[in-house]
Amino acid sequence: MSGQYQQNKVSAAIWDWQNRKQGERTAPSLLFSMITLAIGWAIGGLFYIYGHMVIAGIAFGISTFVFIASRFFPTLYFGIERIFQKLSVVVGTVLTWICLVPFFYICFGMGRISQLLKKKDPMQRALQPEAKSYWQSCKESASVEQYKRQF
Repeated sequence: MSGQYQQNKVSAAIWDWQNRKQGERTAPSLLFSMITLAIGWAIGGLFYIYGHMVIAGIAFGISTFVFIASRFFPTLYFGIERIFQKLSVVVGTVLTWICLVPFFYICFGMGRISQLLKKKDPMQRALQPEAKSYWQSCKESASVEQYKRQF
C-alpha cells in the first residue's frame, strides 16, 4: 500500500480517528449522559416498585452522581468510567470461570453419562478391531426431487 490511508467522510462522522490526538478523551455527550441517567433511574424505579428501598436509593444515587460528574467534572467521570471498566472485566471473568465452566461440565457430562447408561453411541465411536474399514455406505436417493426439497 502506498501512502497513508485517508478516512472517508462517512466513517469520520462516526469516529474521526485520524484527527484525534493520542490519549485525548472527550466528555460524553448530553444525550449519552441523559440515557445513562434514565437507565439508572429505571433500574432504581424497578427496585423501588418491588420494595427494595435501599438498593433503589443506591441506584438513584449512583446514576445521579455519574450524571453530574459527566456534565460538570469530566476528570472525575473518566475515573468512574475506568472503575466500571475494571469491574466489568472482573464480572466477566467470574461469570466465565465460576458459572459457565461448571455448567458446561455438568450438562455435557450428565448427557454423556446418560448415553453410556442407555448404551447409546449416536456417533458410533466404538472400536471394532475386526472391521476392515469404518466406511458406512448409505442408500442411494430415489429421485432428483429429494435434492430440491432441502427442508
